[in-house]
Amino acid sequence: MDPCIVPCARDTPPAVRVLYFAAARVAAGCAAEQVMARPGLTAGQLLEEAAERHPRLRPLLPALRLAVNHEFAHAGQPIEPGDEVALLPPVQGG
Repeated sequence: MDPCIVPCARDTPPAVRVLYFAAARVAAGCAAEQVMARPGLTAGQLLEEAAERHPRLRPLLPALRLAVNHEFAHAGQPIEPGDEVALLPPVQGG
């Protein structure tokens, strides 16, 4: 089982699912995790909190793209309970 995924109990507050891809996944040490949703949370705040939980993410922050519910998002986008937020590092082609 992925070490970052915590099962949610019925009494658990609404959560946001955070997905880590490629280098972000390696830096975080997991593919996904659930974080507590709260009023006023933005994508940028969620990204900063992810870096606090997973310090190896910090060097990647300037290059990461955010997607909320499968659409690219800006740091100020509000995050709601039940949202899915993806941290996407740059993709290189060949």
